Amino acid sequence: MNRRRVLCGLQAAAAIAATRARAAPQPLPPDEAFQIRPLAKERDWLALEFRSEPGYFLYAHRFEFAADRSEVRIAEVLLPTGGRRKFDLALGCEVTYFPGAVVVRVRIEGLGSAFRLIARAQGCSDFGLCYPVIERTFAVSGGRP
Repeated sequence: MNRRRVLCGLQAAAAIAATRARAAPQPLPPDEAFQIRPLAKERDWLALEFRSEPGYFLYAHRFEFAADRSEVRIAEVLLPTGGRRKFDLALGCEVTYFPGAVVVRVRIEGLGSAFRLIARAQGCSDFGLCYPVIERTFAVSGGRP
């Protein structure tokens, strides 16, 4: 009788482990989980779309932009309203995040010369995996990314 209980317990544990293994999604590589693409230029504003695959999101406070030329300056960054809020256990504070697609507008001063725009962001998955900062560089020539 005791042997039967042990065997049933082992079978139940194996079934639970197999279910959990099937339920845990395989994390996507960073380039697949998050994409960044330039959309448009309007006067001295550039618009970039940051897209997260379903089950992934980007932190609002982790968007960063830089230019590779000293005479070009990032004057302002506008994030859309409507980000979602949650308490992040890893950070220990309330954060705003964006699942899906988000368009970020960047105002540039000194746009007359060609330069490279460096866009950075950081995100995580809904199942707890956080990625290092992702970075993409875009050539901006003649006022168009």
